[in-house]
Amino acid sequence: MVEILERLVYLVNSGGSEFGVTIIVRGQVISGLLTPNQRFQTWMRRTLDEAATAKGGTMKVSDVDESRMSEDETEAVKRAWRRRVQDALDEASSDAVQNLRHSQDNFCLRNATIWGSSKGLSEVARVAYLMLDLHAVEGCTLGWMTRAERAPVMPESEE
Repeated sequence: MVEILERLVYLVNSGGSEFGVTIIVRGQVISGLLTPNQRFQTWMRRTLDEAATAKGGTMKVSDVDESRMSEDETEAVKRAWRRRVQDALDEASSDAVQNLRHSQDNFCLRNATIWGSSKGLSEVARVAYLMLDLHAVEGCTLGWMTRAERAPVMPESEE
């Protein structure tokens, strides 16, 4: 199953697309849109810039990012990937090869929901972006589980 996720991570990072996935990490169900790591980096820079300029020392970070990838953003992801590959080809003995290889070790989910289990699935947390280690994934399926699709809560048994 994880091999499928590895291929999707490659497609997303090299082609600038997004896929809905649901994964299991350390027994925890997490669902969201698999998105290019570059989007996470852009979001993180923007969030840190906003935090640096926040008045009063506090700021609210949204748990949802409704923005879809623009054509310009998709092209930027593709160009950045081609540069990474070219760097690895030009400097095969350098860190460029390692960087390219390790760029696939992590992946990003946008609009991720972390689910818990207590008499059915219930939402534990929502985050706009979540970076995860590919090797920590225990299971994966295509599709993004939303609140409306969660398993119903089981009624308490009367004993």
